[in-house]
Amino acid sequence: MRARRHAHAGSARAEVPTPADHGRGLSRLQVPALPALSPREIEIVRLVAKGYPNKTIAGILEISTWTVAAHLRRIFLKLGVRSRAAMVARTLAHLPGR
Repeated sequence: MRARRHAHAGSARAEVPTPADHGRGLSRLQVPALPALSPREIEIVRLVAKGYPNKTIAGILEISTWTVAAHLRRIFLKLGVRSRAAMVARTLAHLPGR
């Protein structure tokens, strides 16, 4: 059963789950599949997850900060995220050996 809440007459209806709905269909948490990242992109994600800024990542990988930024832009696009934190959160569950 689902309860319905009406803000005002004639407005759109918003469904509000009731206590009876709790847990329905959630017996197993499903994590959406991760788009394929290159080995270098995975390396960048791991370093960002450790809290390193672009300049440090560039030094560790012996690449320019511009290249790090380019990798991050591509990773953000592939994952559909807008921040480093969202990138790490989205990939953390999928990375082997985390």
